[in-house]
Amino acid sequence: MVLIRPDFLGARPVLIDILSFLEHKAPEPDARSAAEILGARLKNLRALGQ
Repeated sequence: MVLIRPDFLGARPVLIDILSFLEHKAPEPDARSAAEILGARLKNLRALGQ
């Protein structure tokens, strides 16, 4: 089985901005929490150069 990983390197800064917006503006606490977690993971990938 071959897993294909999409290359989202170019879109990563935009995704981080969108998740930051959702983290601050989403009315549901679960949505804010998920946006915070996903944004942190994307930032860590950027910091590690992956």
